[in-house]
Amino acid sequence: MKKALIVLLLMAIVVAAIPAVVGAILANELPDAARQQWPDARVDWDGGWLRSRLRIDDPELEVDATFHHLSISPAAWITFEGRAIPMEPAGVIDFSGFLGLAGRLTARASAPSLDVDDRARWNWQGLTGEVDVARDGEAVGTLRADRLTIRDALGNQLQLAEIGLDLGWSQPGERTGRLDLDLSARRDAQPSSRLAISAREVTVAAAAELGGALARLASADPRTAGGGLDALGAASAWQQLVAGGLELRLETLVLDEVVEASGRWTPAAGPLRLDGRGALPTLVDWWSTVLGLSAELRPREARDQVRAAVADLQAAGAMYVEGQRFEFRLPPPQP
Repeated sequence: MKKALIVLLLMAIVVAAIPAVVGAILANELPDAARQQWPDARVDWDGGWLRSRLRIDDPELEVDATFHHLSISPAAWITFEGRAIPMEPAGVIDFSGFLGLAGRLTARASAPSLDVDDRARWNWQGLTGEVDVARDGEAVGTLRADRLTIRDALGNQLQLAEIGLDLGWSQPGERTGRLDLDLSARRDAQPSSRLAISAREVTVAAAAELGGALARLASADPRTAGGGLDALGAASAWQQLVAGGLELRLETLVLDEVVEASGRWTPAAGPLRLDGRGALPTLVDWWSTVLGLSAELRPREARDQVRAAVADLQAAGAMYVEGQRFEFRLPPPQP
């Protein structure tokens, strides 16, 4: 009986100590990480036995987050919730999540409205998202939005509703993985559209290297030595991906339910193979809108370039047009 009481007492001491240990780990990592990420910010950490609080006050971001150490429901080492108010994108983001006992991280976020100002202005309405990452590296992510409006100063505009984005990363081996993306939306007064693509045989190390090089390249001056090295690093990482057997698939592309396309590209094996068919006015409308927004062209200029591209595809034998219908194939069929 005495031994049983001693064991129970030791177990109680261990359980009581776990929240304090979790809090100590958070206190050792989070404040320093926040100061490194935002060196000009005021970072306040209020640590406790069962709960801690992190506040970040920066010209570009305000964060107020609470962390609970050890949770029964859900069964987690840490649960958290809070609010972030960034300057870019502009909005108020509420977030929550937990780190499960098995090492799985789940995070959720929502924002009634978010504005992103770049070459075009993006306005999101009714935005929610969730990310779930397992300890073995597999991850899934979802994003939902009621509406998205993209417009620029040149007169280009794209309005979408019922937006859904699903991302998945699976890694059956240590060296390679697979990425899947499925995006659906509906233009105003139009049927739904969908884009599904996948990247297979992705060499993990090369993909990480490519991502890092592109991120550095985006913020570097390409005329400097550093920018040149980043460009070389990106090219080298891409070659590693190609050598590893990278395969990119357009599983499906559906526009307003009247245009469809699919394709496949294995860079090491040959050119892109792409097949499509449908209503030509819908293709031209989508293509010219996306081109105008991305290339900063006026709507008429974008539409003229798309019509010229359609004529070039016809001349090359890659596209056949009859009335308002089209079919295309890349590479063009041999005569």
